[in-house]
Amino acid sequence: MAKSLATPAKYFQGSTLLSDAYRYVSHLGRSFVIVSDIQVKELIEERVKEGFRSAGNLCAFLNFNGESSPQEVSRLAELVRKEEYSGIIGAGGGKALDTAKLVGDSCGLPVVTVPTSASNDSPCSCVASLYTEDGRFIKLQRLKESPAVVLVDTEIIAKAPARLLTAGMGSAYAAYYEARACQRSGIQNYTGGTRTHTALTLTELCHDLLLKYGKQAKLDVQAKTVTHAVEAIVEANIYLSGVGFVNSGCAASHGVYNAMTIALPSLNSMHGEGIAFGVLVQLIMEYNEEGQWNCEEWERTLSFYREVGLPRNFQHLGIVTDGDDQLERIAAAACLPESNIYNMPFEITEKKVFQALKQLRNMKLA
Repeated sequence: MAKSLATPAKYFQGSTLLSDAYRYVSHLGRSFVIVSDIQVKELIEERVKEGFRSAGNLCAFLNFNGESSPQEVSRLAELVRKEEYSGIIGAGGGKALDTAKLVGDSCGLPVVTVPTSASNDSPCSCVASLYTEDGRFIKLQRLKESPAVVLVDTEIIAKAPARLLTAGMGSAYAAYYEARACQRSGIQNYTGGTRTHTALTLTELCHDLLLKYGKQAKLDVQAKTVTHAVEAIVEANIYLSGVGFVNSGCAASHGVYNAMTIALPSLNSMHGEGIAFGVLVQLIMEYNEEGQWNCEEWERTLSFYREVGLPRNFQHLGIVTDGDDQLERIAAAACLPESNIYNMPFEITEKKVFQALKQLRNMKLA
């Protein structure tokens, strides 16, 4: 099997980029449709239209209804096909961007992603998550192409709630540990091949930047300022994590979080928060399998989580686990046939997953 590496065709990051948006997408054509929810439209409409208007070109908005579901993708694709657009711009959070990517894939149009927070690594990936209309995970769908352009305006991201940046750090922190697991198991990545040295190195750099700049970046975003630390964490959360995971693969961290969305329909945590929690479960499973606890790695992870405010126990996710019933449901959902958990480099059973969940619960980590 060949090694493979997929990346966005172009990536731009910096302050106030949206006011000159057309400059960065002009090679794709003249007329674009922007998929976003109402709040994001209010946030970016004036500056984006300014950039397009000054170039004498057009952009229109389509309202995203909030869930990256097959029904929403079909609805938007039908509307897009009625017009002659040069490309699709997805603006907002991960589900809006994934929906735009799926619509572009369906309609055969190039896609531009414009994240308004650094809460996830969707902007750079050639995959998209599909959910039911009530928010339960269905599957991760591979796309024909990576985004044509990723446009990251750090002024907008620095003004978003700090919790979004922290959630993005949680998702990005998982990238290295899942890439490491996938390397050991030798599974196929999301681009149809085996991982390159480049892909794993990107996740290692992502991990290092998080540990070095994560705490300061959160403080700077709380102060609504763009700094070197913010720029570094935005790059880690969006580019390094996105390109790293799609060219390496996902493992137990995603398997556990996706299972929680299935087993606990009322789960109200952000995606990156749940993925970060999944890292703890994955590490426990690895240590159990190896027969020894990596105290240095474990304590480094907990220290980072405390510094930036990532969940370390079920209560941090709003989950009450007095008995074992919920843990058993999560373990069962984590072991469904299509789960990422089977990318781990050892045999997976419901019993092993349940045991790791129970160990984490009993640790009572503050």
